[in-house]
Amino acid sequence: MRTQVLIVGAGPTGLMMACQLQRWGIDFIIIDDKETTTNQSRALAVQARSVEIFRQMGIADKAVKHGRKAKALNLVVKDKVRGHIAFEGFGEGLSPYPYILMLEQNKNEDLLNEHLKEQRQNVLWKHTLVNFADNKDGVIAIIKDASGTEIEMQARYIVGADGAKSVVRNKLGMQFLGSTYENVFFVADTKVHWALPQDEISIAISTKTFSAFFPMEGESRYRVVGTMPEKFTDDGSVKFEDIEETVKKQTEIPVSFSDTSWFSIYRVHHRVVQEFRKGNVFLAGDAAHVHSPVGAQGMNTGLQDAYNLAWKMAWVLKGIAAEPLLDSYNEERHRIAKILVESTDRAFSIVVSPSHWGKFFKFNILPLLIPILMRLSAFKTMMFKFVSQIAVKYSKSSLSCGNSGHVKAGTRFPYFKWQTDEGKTSESFEFFKETGIYIITYNMPYMELKLSAKLKLFQFKIPYNETNKSTLMKIGFGDSFICVVRPDTYIGYINDKCDKQDIQAYWGKQLFILE
Repeated sequence: MRTQVLIVGAGPTGLMMACQLQRWGIDFIIIDDKETTTNQSRALAVQARSVEIFRQMGIADKAVKHGRKAKALNLVVKDKVRGHIAFEGFGEGLSPYPYILMLEQNKNEDLLNEHLKEQRQNVLWKHTLVNFADNKDGVIAIIKDASGTEIEMQARYIVGADGAKSVVRNKLGMQFLGSTYENVFFVADTKVHWALPQDEISIAISTKTFSAFFPMEGESRYRVVGTMPEKFTDDGSVKFEDIEETVKKQTEIPVSFSDTSWFSIYRVHHRVVQEFRKGNVFLAGDAAHVHSPVGAQGMNTGLQDAYNLAWKMAWVLKGIAAEPLLDSYNEERHRIAKILVESTDRAFSIVVSPSHWGKFFKFNILPLLIPILMRLSAFKTMMFKFVSQIAVKYSKSSLSCGNSGHVKAGTRFPYFKWQTDEGKTSESFEFFKETGIYIITYNMPYMELKLSAKLKLFQFKIPYNETNKSTLMKIGFGDSFICVVRPDTYIGYINDKCDKQDIQAYWGKQLFILE
């Protein structure tokens, strides 16, 4: 059996990788040892950047329809709401999806799996990776199917998207550097009965514990995450009903639970593999990095790993670009993973800290600080950009070149509304519907550019008028610019001058595009 790409793992990351390769017309096989997509909610939120990717795939409306927009976050200290963050208008003008979308992992997997099926692609369920050997020309893998029969499979590349206990990573002998928090945590999908609003996230802090309540689809249904009461063990025999009374007492909130559909006990890790690529083998998602649940970043980071890798792998396989382009995957995503682990680790350590300083900060400083910060529009914008992941940037990447005003290469091309010559309103993300590379200009003469015949080039001109001038100035663009936008909608090249030779050189020098 032969294929161009073997994807191991059909969770959100692996399914996204498959969907993206399908968009580029790349032959792939995706396997998973499970029987089908998970029926457990697990990761809970989809951030704006992920929904933007769904939009490019044509499935954003389905995601929004099946999800639930979180309206606010409450900080509850000993039964009193000491901090309230309203999400309404938080990311207005920054993304077409200016909110946190509560859409559980099982729904995400179903959404992506159904999209694959619509494209006549299927996951090979109950197929397990036994072993593989990497050589210069590709990878030879041994796969065991549902009947126990071993199949030899040849692929140009393997993508390990098989989770924190990754078989691919372990077969490579790669260290998963980091550590594990001492605390034991529980997670329960259950009905919550209390006086707080049912469409808002609530973080409850008391002297003995912390608990987080995330609204889910269905009346009074929540995902509840908290520290496990010390008197209970984590040997797998405990049920949520066993700890309910203790949890209610420790949260110090009048609350009751019913109809628990899922309960699990776990430990939180923060780890990053030393390299995301080794030869013809790539790691993505939890196989490459795991971290605390702060900010609901994990699943979304895995989705972006796949989004970043897929177009580069497609270009190389289609003969559009040279092999060194694939090195930029590790260069860009490894750095993002390290930043994410470090930032969520700091925040999580404060939340769970049993120290006197930690308790003093949580009970006295944080409740006073939140109302002050929430009155600052700059803070709210910064917070949305970080949580939504639209602030993720590759400005230090070897693929990034130039700037216009305050807008630098390596940043996501910004979302904004602009006015056409006919006076109609359009959105910047309307540029990015097709697979290819995009040239976007403003206040620039038309430039005839040559590109590989194997790669589609889409050119768009933003009209010069007072409305667009004001909009672009607020974002930080210069008086004129020309952008080369990558398939993942990141600015690769930007200049406020019209330099055809410079752009033609960029094709080969930074993007490794073959003539």
